[in-house]
Amino acid sequence: MGKEIPTNAADTTPRSMSLEAFRVLEQPGMAAIARDLDMRVLWTNDEFARQNGKTPAEMLGTTLHDILPAPLAEERIRMMEPAIRGERVVAYFQLWKGKRYLTRVWPLDPASFGVPGIFVVLAPWQAEVENTPYEDLPIVASPELAELTVLSRRELEVLYQLALGMSAKDIASRFFRSVSTIERHIESIHAKLGFSNRAEVVRFFVERGLLAFSEAQWQRFIQEHQG
Repeated sequence: MGKEIPTNAADTTPRSMSLEAFRVLEQPGMAAIARDLDMRVLWTNDEFARQNGKTPAEMLGTTLHDILPAPLAEERIRMMEPAIRGERVVAYFQLWKGKRYLTRVWPLDPASFGVPGIFVVLAPWQAEVENTPYEDLPIVASPELAELTVLSRRELEVLYQLALGMSAKDIASRFFRSVSTIERHIESIHAKLGFSNRAEVVRFFVERGLLAFSEAQWQRFIQEHQG
């Protein structure tokens, strides 16, 4: 279940969220959405709609189950339950649209939309901006891998090791495979993701904040994805 936002990070954070309050904290890349207690969309910003391939108007009235497979939607609803019940603000990390996001969920200020609900803000989160208040937040187990879904399980494993800076020989030793087998996996990763060299692979992984996930967490994502 989502964890309450750490005290030192929440001192200036409202205990419920309105559209006006969000405009104060909004930054480029943030996705935001307001939902009623049935998880229907009341409002969304352009970034959230764009990430879902729709306009804000097209998102109105849709639910989490309309944009996510049932297991992914239900896990996120469980994480948000304290905010849905109006008890507190919660926060957690998730792999959404192939990127690491810090997700914060506020009880919705009823005066803002006329009904109770939740206000969700997703902020891109990279390894180099990690800081103590958020280090112990829970992580949603079910991933949304986006373009990474084209990779096989072994390719996803190799991708993580490449981003760590490991050589084909090192990866081969780790997974008890031949170097030529790992090199074929690397060639397949390049072809599927449209990269021409290792530097592009590493940059792709790092820019999406994926190295902030531990290897154990990455393995769990792979297992959940293979389902």
